[in-house]
Amino acid sequence: MDRVALNWRGPYAFERAREVEPSENRGIYAITIKRGSTERIVRIGRTYDQAFYQRLSGYKLAVKSMSGSAMVRFGIFASEVSRISRQRLSDVECLLIYVHQPRLNDACRDKYSGRDLEIVNRGRRGPIKAIVRSSDL
Repeated sequence: MDRVALNWRGPYAFERAREVEPSENRGIYAITIKRGSTERIVRIGRTYDQAFYQRLSGYKLAVKSMSGSAMVRFGIFASEVSRISRQRLSDVECLLIYVHQPRLNDACRDKYSGRDLEIVNRGRRGPIKAIVRSSDL
């Protein structure tokens, strides 16, 4: 089983994402909507050699149309993760989408067909599960 760890930062107001985005250019982001004390994941995505803000900018209109406070969290791979390939990043994103079922994601909601994977989510993960394993599906 391939194990990876993500260190989550945030939540930050969606409008401020550019100001607070991490310097790393590989990782996962989670867009959430908070209403009252409930925070729900509405989009999970990835970036590989592109600024997080560039990836997030495509969701401005969809996020503005939702009621509640739009927030973003950044998941950065922990230093003990040796190599982050495009395929590994894609598998992490897909497993998180499959488990959390965000409504703005289409791909990966019906099935997960990536590598056998365990994701340990640390830090300010909010509604993201602490441990996600493909073997639990």
